[in-house]
Amino acid sequence: MPYEEVCLKRHILLMNWNHKGYEVIENLHSDDVQDPRQIVIVTDKPVSLDPSRPENRGVVVVPGDPCDENVLRMANAERASNAILLSDGDSESTSRSLMMALAIRAVSSDVYVVVEVADDAEKCHFEALGNCVDEIVCPSEYVSRILAQGAVYPDSGVVELYTHLLGQSPNTNEIYLVPMPEVAIGGSFVERFSAIREAADQTVIPIGYTSQADGMRFVAIGPGSGGRHEKERVLQAGDQLVLISMSWPQFSPESGVAT
Repeated sequence: MPYEEVCLKRHILLMNWNHKGYEVIENLHSDDVQDPRQIVIVTDKPVSLDPSRPENRGVVVVPGDPCDENVLRMANAERASNAILLSDGDSESTSRSLMMALAIRAVSSDVYVVVEVADDAEKCHFEALGNCVDEIVCPSEYVSRILAQGAVYPDSGVVELYTHLLGQSPNTNEIYLVPMPEVAIGGSFVERFSAIREAADQTVIPIGYTSQADGMRFVAIGPGSGGRHEKERVLQAGDQLVLISMSWPQFSPESGVAT
């Protein structure tokens, strides 16, 4: 689909194209994604997408250097919601990602930028840029932890478990971050645990919550393990609930919850 024919808004930029891009597209356009966005690949590399695959429908390729602000403007980067910067696993890729991040910020300060780094040591380069990137992902960190889990629990299927939880598929359970349900607001995670499960339209397993205040994000998984404050904190409307379920759940309002 030629980019000239598409009105791009709230789309996701996928930059520094490589083989990992196919799986990223598959997950972003999975049937159980609640708010699927149009994907725009910005690259000076050849891209071959199978048009018969459902996840590739509507994917746009904007040819050109993703470090070039003019190319980003052709991709309507100033109206994009997110940008994903893939890594090829070498120092040159890190340098290009740094330039891409700076180019994105020159076009828009609102795009949420997620960048992949090949090594933990590369994080400092992006952190030095301040607010140029919002999330830094280092796959090697997760790989080493999953390898260790596989060794600790042999023949347990734990590796497959992580694969299911971290992906997006209508046939498996995944981790979802959803707006805090009305039934949970005003009580602690422990107090509202049962009410959350009963109000959901499907089987859900709440595992924690996230909140944000003064520009800082707080993540509590298995509340109580982090101390009394985490266990007793009152859940608020701006928080997000972290849960495991087959698909994005809906919650019915429950007026009978004690406050």
